[in-house]
Amino acid sequence: MKKKFLHVCTTTTKADNHDEGGSVCYPVSSIKSIGMGSMAVTGVISASETVYHIALEPMAINRSGAGAAAVLGDNVDVINVTMTTANNAKDHMQKLVQKINSSRPTEGGYINLFDGVNSTKLLTDLDSAAVLYNQNS
Repeated sequence: MKKKFLHVCTTTTKADNHDEGGSVCYPVSSIKSIGMGSMAVTGVISASETVYHIALEPMAINRSGAGAAAVLGDNVDVINVTMTTANNAKDHMQKLVQKINSSRPTEGGYINLFDGVNSTKLLTDLDSAAVLYNQNS
């Protein structure tokens, strides 16, 4: 079974595609949850009718194992997705899960959720995406 990855690029120019707004791919196996509302890396969710979140295992690795970094160790990386249509998260979630579970050989394991540089997105109702990184070092 091949591994699938979820791609997000929140920047809109190729010159800026080198920092935290640049392209990032998470293995879909790192998804912890998908839910309505905007989420912080601490797991706190703020109500929203147009934003849903994808919580993921953090990319950064806690190397110290003590102090504040250990407290942050349970936090998550988050992709907050903004929709153009209010309260349409179920449709988005359903399409994303279907894409993750698809076995079409032409897809090659790469799921482009949002790419600001190339103006491509998984769903036409997707307005923007923001990636929040847990600074877990």
